[in-house]
Amino acid sequence: MLLNFRVSNFKSFGSPQEFTTIPGRYRKNKYHVYQGKHYKALKFSAIFGANAAGKSNFVEAISF
Repeated sequence: MLLNFRVSNFKSFGSPQEFTTIPGRYRKNKYHVYQGKHYKALKFSAIFGANAAGKSNFVEAISF
């Protein structure tokens, strides 16, 4: 399970960018959060954006 991923200096990512599934303070529905023994995580997350926004580069960074 991916909880946190940070990337910088890879293709179109110059400054550090972070993707996290750790829930913030605001949660509209408590059923959207998985409660493990040592952590909480969102059950669903998505990457979306305009064309040429870096979505494919982000997936390549995870693969690298």
